[in-house]
Amino acid sequence: MRLPDVNVLLYAADRNSPHHERTAPYVESMLGGRETAALAIEHGAELVSADRDFARFSGLRWHDPLH
Repeated sequence: MRLPDVNVLLYAADRNSPHHERTAPYVESMLGGRETAALAIEHGAELVSADRDFARFSGLRWHDPLH
């Protein structure tokens, strides 16, 4: 499992970042895998995300700050 630093995620999302071209494909490949959000489940953590696809993981507590 790889856990990216928030800065890497920001570079990937920001098309104006000088690091965007290298980080965007890397982050997309990480997020496109089949790994579950097992780390949050294992540690009893609540995931905060606006991505409603996390609802498919049973046992995962998550909160959508936009909802």
